[in-house]
Amino acid sequence: MSRLVVLSLGQGNLRDGCATVTAQVGEASNPYHMKISASLPAAPKILELYQNWQALYYAFYQRLSCWRNSVETDDYLEISEVGLTHVSEADILKLSQKLSKRLNTWLDSKEFRKIDRQLRTQLKPSDEIRFIIETNDPLLRRLPWHLWEFFEDYPYGEVALSATEYQNTNKLPINHRKYQLKILAIFGNAQGIDISHDRMFLEKLSHRAEIKFSVSNTNILCFLD
Repeated sequence: MSRLVVLSLGQGNLRDGCATVTAQVGEASNPYHMKISASLPAAPKILELYQNWQALYYAFYQRLSCWRNSVETDDYLEISEVGLTHVSEADILKLSQKLSKRLNTWLDSKEFRKIDRQLRTQLKPSDEIRFIIETNDPLLRRLPWHLWEFFEDYPYGEVALSATEYQNTNKLPINHRKYQLKILAIFGNAQGIDISHDRMFLEKLSHRAEIKFSVSNTNILCFLD
């Protein structure tokens, strides 16, 4: 089943927390089937870990880029930033794991646990879930939401980000007739066979498809276009 979950973090942020968090659960045809309210506490440690991870990541790949350029041009470039010249992939991985652990601890807080538990009662592991996170805070948007342990139990969940306020753009009307299904039904020798029911069945589809009937000496054939 295809499900839709919209998690709105309101006007909150990592430094002050999210005082009002809502989760709406539904389907494509009924996106407001259920609404749950909770909150999230302040998480300055996540902010600190993310900023440190970002600094290490940039330093590592800047050094790697400079090294590659020096090899190509035979010039030696030295990065003088103290403490960042010996950054390794292992350091980045270690900090990434800390960030992931801290993120999951935050989302498992007692203030937010109500939403997590209610979502699990409404969703099945086999569901295809479109999970939209609404926030205007740039740092909340950059968090690795896909590492939330919730998605380990729902492998068909897909995370997307959205602003808290938006409006649907006007769409041009679609000419459904142009893309209508076409059926060519060829009726063959009807001796000893009652084909009237087959014809009636196809005629019932006339509001959904363009149907043409033809007579042949062969058996009944249907071609879809």
